[in-house]
Amino acid sequence: MGSGARQAELWGPSAKLWAEKHEASGLSLAEWVLNRLLDGNSERILDAGCGAGGALVLASQRGAIVTGTDVAPEMLKLCIQRMPRGHFHVADSEALPFADNSFDGVM
Repeated sequence: MGSGARQAELWGPSAKLWAEKHEASGLSLAEWVLNRLLDGNSERILDAGCGAGGALVLASQRGAIVTGTDVAPEMLKLCIQRMPRGHFHVADSEALPFADNSFDGVM
């Protein structure tokens, strides 16, 4: 079993708990990263391992076109609820399904 499959088993069942209780603790780091990635244009941003999408919500609020990947479909369901216009894919960060230069920034 690859690491992505194992991570999906671990994070999928606790997706809602993560979003409600723990995600906020990392949003200040996400803000710091976004301050360095975004320059005010509508950049295409990928969050590889996006979890419930908190950082992508922040990027979207700044005008970015957001794409997220995660190995846990349950996490991506939360992303879709938060950002119906985002693009989300079940994918392992070790094997992303995108061509080179598909994004202006990756986190």
